[in-house]
Amino acid sequence: MRDPYASIWAEYKRSLAYRVAVANANSVPTTACRAALRSQPLHSGGIPLSCFNASHFASRAKRLSRAWRHMWFHARKAQALGLTV
Repeated sequence: MRDPYASIWAEYKRSLAYRVAVANANSVPTTACRAALRSQPLHSGGIPLSCFNASHFASRAKRLSRAWRHMWFHARKAQALGLTV
């Protein structure tokens, strides 16, 4: 099973890079940050520290961790009901 922290970081990075590179949204503060995100793969790589917004990441990570917890709640419930293979 994948480490949920690594998954949350990868999903945050993917969504941020997608919004900058594909949707052309103004999600990061400078053109240098947008260029850095456009120059690497959507789902991997890093974010320059000067481009990292801790409060944006915290809100996104909170939402993703709640979704992860919700998924496991339903997976265990389905298993208890014999609905899994």
